[in-house]
Amino acid sequence: MSTASLNRLSGIFLWLGSVLLLITGIIPFFISLKINISEVTTQHINLQSSVFVMYFVLSFIAFSFILIGLPAIYLRQSAQFGKTGLIGLLLYVFGVFLNIAVTASFTSVFPMVDEGAPHLIDKIIDSNFFIYPFGSFFLCIIGAILFGIAIIRAKVFPAYIGVMFAISPLLHTSEMFVTNDTSFAVLDLLSVVSLAVALIAIGSNLVSGQHGIHTGVPISK
Repeated sequence: MSTASLNRLSGIFLWLGSVLLLITGIIPFFISLKINISEVTTQHINLQSSVFVMYFVLSFIAFSFILIGLPAIYLRQSAQFGKTGLIGLLLYVFGVFLNIAVTASFTSVFPMVDEGAPHLIDKIIDSNFFIYPFGSFFLCIIGAILFGIAIIRAKVFPAYIGVMFAISPLLHTSEMFVTNDTSFAVLDLLSVVSLAVALIAIGSNLVSGQHGIHTGVPISK
């Protein structure tokens, strides 16, 4: 398969992941997904709800698609990226892997435990389980900031893409500190819209083979 074909395929995966993310951004307006960080409990969340499961299934698929497309973003800018971009990408990818693992547990394990032994849910939450989502947030924040800065410096894609890529995990992490479901839903939507806009723009460039904004080098070779 040629580089051009791989770029287009990666761009399509970025598109698909972004569309699924946008769908997940609407769901919190209809069902509570907020875990109270001060009490660390999920008592107000219906873990067996089909909407709850759908949210995490879509998130799982979306981030899986995005992971497939991320290497093409790096390869397109590798000459200008430097070590900062590479480190940022690796941290972000590892953070996304943790996010996928947490999402998988919410999708498959938690609903079954809630049905068979609901008293164990809060014990799981109170345990070291939260290291994984917090680790995901931390790695994604640091990785996205470094990756976003590298995108801006590389000047292959428009600077706003790097900015939106960097602020998305910051908005996502801030969801943990809001006090009501509406604020959570708004921040979640802003987070996914920010990331989706950046990825759709990059995906469009990869699929169409447009030139970099400063280099004049075709994205598809």
